[in-house]
Amino acid sequence: MGMDAVIRVIFKARIDVMESLSCRERIHNVRNALHTCKTHLECRRDDLKKLWLENSQQKHICEIMAQLDELKEAPSKIDMLINQGNYTDAAKITSTSRDLLNGGLARIEGLCQLRTMIREASERLSDKIVDQIVEILVVDPFEYHMFDLVQTMSEQRVMESEQCSRLHDKAKLSRTHEPVEARLRIAVAALSELGGGSVDMERVMSLSRSQIDKQVAASVSLMRVRASIDENLAGDQTHLTQLVQMIVCQLESSRTAHKVLEKICAESPSSTKIMKLYWEGGQNAVEALVSDHLDITPLAAKEPIDSKKPLFRFDATAFASGTSTTDPSLQSPLVVCRPSAFNIVPMFPWLRKLMDSIEKETGES
Repeated sequence: MGMDAVIRVIFKARIDVMESLSCRERIHNVRNALHTCKTHLECRRDDLKKLWLENSQQKHICEIMAQLDELKEAPSKIDMLINQGNYTDAAKITSTSRDLLNGGLARIEGLCQLRTMIREASERLSDKIVDQIVEILVVDPFEYHMFDLVQTMSEQRVMESEQCSRLHDKAKLSRTHEPVEARLRIAVAALSELGGGSVDMERVMSLSRSQIDKQVAASVSLMRVRASIDENLAGDQTHLTQLVQMIVCQLESSRTAHKVLEKICAESPSSTKIMKLYWEGGQNAVEALVSDHLDITPLAAKEPIDSKKPLFRFDATAFASGTSTTDPSLQSPLVVCRPSAFNIVPMFPWLRKLMDSIEKETGES
C-alpha cells in the first residue's frame, strides 16, 4: 500500500472520529435540552397544582361565605314566610339552616347569635304550625256550628256581643274550600320537616284537648247570648238542650278531622293514639259541662271542714275588698240555666248518642 493510500485512510478515519464526536455532542445537547424542558414542565406543573389548590380553597371559601350570607338572611326569610302562612317553605329553610350549623359550619366560631336566632325562629314556626293543626282539628269544626247559631240572632244582638260580632265577621270572610286532608297533610309535612322526620303528636293532642275546653266554654257563652241570659239566669232547659245538641255536633265534626289526622299519621311511625286521646279530652269537657248544670257536687266538696277556725274574719271589711283576691274555684260556673239534677232529662238523649260514638270509636264501654 502506498503512502497516499495510508494518508487517505488516516484522513477518513479522522473524519469519522470527528463526525462521531459531533454526533455525540449533538446528542448531549439534545439530552440537555430535554432535561431543561422536563425541568420547565415540572415547574409549570407545580405552578398549575398550586393555582388549582388556591382556586379550590378560594371556591370553598366562597361557598362558606355564601352559606353564611344565606344563614344571616334565614331568620328574616322565615319570619316573612310565617307571616305569609307559607309554613312549608319556612320549614325547609329552617331545616337547611340547622343542618348547615350542625354540619359544615359546626367548627366555625362566632355563630352563637346566629344559632340562637335560627332556634328561636324554629320555635316560632313550630308553634304556628301546631296552632294551625289544632285550628283545623278543633277551632274550625266548632266555629262552623257557632256560625249557624249567630245567623239566627238579630243584627242588634250580634253587634252588642263582642263574641258574636267576631264570629259574624269571621263567617263573612272567604273560607278556604281546600279539603281538610290536604290542609292537614301540608301542615304535618311541614312539622315533620321541622322535626327532622318526626312529629310530636303528643303536643298536638295536648293543645287539642285544651282547645276543646275553650271551645265548649265559648259555646256556652254564645248560647247565653242567644238566650239573652243575664245574672238572673233567665234561660231554661230548652236552651240547655240546644247547647248540648250543638256541642255533640261540634265534637262529631272535630272527630272527623281527627280521624283524618290519624290516617295521615298512620303512614309514618307514630305510637300516639290520636282518637283515644281526642275522645278522652272531649268526654272530660262534656262531663264538666254536665256537672255544672246538674249541681250534684257533694256538700263535703262545697264546704271543706277546717278544724282551725279563725278568730276574726275580714271578708266584708273595706280593707279586704280592696286587697283580697277571689279564688277561681269558688266562682259560679258558666251555665245556660239554673243547675238542677232534673237537667239530665233533656241532656240524656244527646249524651247517649255521644257515648255510643265514643264506645264505637274506642271499643271501650
